Amino acid sequence: MKTIRKTRRKSNSIPFWNVVCVLTLLLIGGGYVFQMSSVTQRGYQIRDLEVAVQDLEMEAEQLKVQVAETTSLSNVSERMQILGFTEPDQITYIEGPEAVAVR
Repeated sequence: MKTIRKTRRKSNSIPFWNVVCVLTLLLIGGGYVFQMSSVTQRGYQIRDLEVAVQDLEMEAEQLKVQVAETTSLSNVSERMQILGFTEPDQITYIEGPEAVAVR
């Protein structure tokens, strides 16, 4: 009696699926790294914008203080004296139909 040995053929599909799995994992890992990189970059951009907003708010407050100082009555009176303005001796009001505020 002869014994017939059956030889098993190696399946060529196993290495194919190994390569597919490795490539899939690499693709997912690369996507994750890319996403984390872009999130970190956006975080830095947001922080820089917040710092710029704080600087602009501080500058706006300084400008408000400067406007208040320059428009104060004592400052205006002092500048009038420096520029040589004098108080009028007599005030004359002009009346007539060509007045701007006539109703």
